[in-house]
Amino acid sequence: MDLSHESTVGLIYSRSDLHQYLVELIHNDKTDYIHEGIGVAVFPTMEEALRSAQRRGAKCFFLCLDNTYDECGAEPATPHYNYLPIRPCRKH
Repeated sequence: MDLSHESTVGLIYSRSDLHQYLVELIHNDKTDYIHEGIGVAVFPTMEEALRSAQRRGAKCFFLCLDNTYDECGAEPATPHYNYLPIRPCRKH
């Protein structure tokens, strides 16, 4: 996942088997989750998660999937998530 652009990136995390989505926004090396009150906002559909991220300035989106190939003893540098582009950022 390339974060070398200036656009705000929305990472959509799917909570396994719960049909719930969380959103993390990344902009200028800063990250923050979308909150509802004092807790992290939970969205019932991916479309609602995308709309909320768009309202907060996100221009491109990735769905974060648990790395299904993780095994005990795997290299510690192996990323925990696979990032599936939903709407990739366009380079200008």
